[in-house]
Amino acid sequence: AQESGGVMPCVLNAANEEAGTLFLNGELPFLKIEKACALALESIPNIMKPTLRDLLRTDAYTRLLIERKFKGKEC
Repeated sequence: AQESGGVMPCVLNAANEEAGTLFLNGELPFLKIEKACALALESIPNIMKPTLRDLLRTDAYTRLLIERKFKGKEC
């Protein structure tokens, strides 16, 4: 994510935080956190010169994606 630049570090951070929250709430196995992060990095298009608005929207969208894909589901 760091090497890719753009919004990818934001995507990775948001996915990791959201997956970590699901794990702490007993809704996602620990070993699926990496899968959640990889899914986010593969699913969200990169914006190379993001504005603050781009970053905030990307963060919110990433968190929603992880919650919808993993919350309350057998992984």
